[in-house]
Amino acid sequence: MANIELLHKVLQHIKDTPTEYDPVRWHRDFAGWTLRLALPGVEARTDDVGTETLYDADGERIWISDIGPRAQALLGLTASQAAWLFSGVNAADDLEHIVSAIIAEARATA
Repeated sequence: MANIELLHKVLQHIKDTPTEYDPVRWHRDFAGWTLRLALPGVEARTDDVGTETLYDADGERIWISDIGPRAQALLGLTASQAAWLFSGVNAADDLEHIVSAIIAEARATA
């Protein structure tokens, strides 16, 4: 079942700070913001050459390959919902429609 509260929280953050959303950078897309907003202590750090990377509360690097699956689990999404929501072609304006559809599906199957 989709985590409706967290879907709304992440969507609202992106709507409130649209310049921080980047669908082609895992740490700044919907998945990355899910981790940053749902898990205490997750933060982005920038190295000497300007590369941003997510780190957990213990200071451990969160690998790009782990961001999507971890966000999917936190949001309670199916694989197809996660692929749709985390797609690199989604503009910020697309997200409200996608989140609404995921929530409607969750409520219809509850």
